[in-house]
Amino acid sequence: MMTTKNRSASIASETLRVESATHPPDDDVWFRVTWSVLDKNGKSGSIRVLHSLSPNPHPVFLQAGQEEQ
Repeated sequence: MMTTKNRSASIASETLRVESATHPPDDDVWFRVTWSVLDKNGKSGSIRVLHSLSPNPHPVFLQAGQEEQ
């Protein structure tokens, strides 16, 4: 992690990993994305996001100023 005390720290490596769900709960396609970062001072962190996509999306068309219902 870069702070004002260790400004010389910079990213040593990044890893982006995408995994599909093994047992999707419905027709949607579920997947997890994990982004991991290791800095040159040996500190690391990661962010994990669970997301889904629909194989049959239903587009919503809105006119300017109209709210989705």
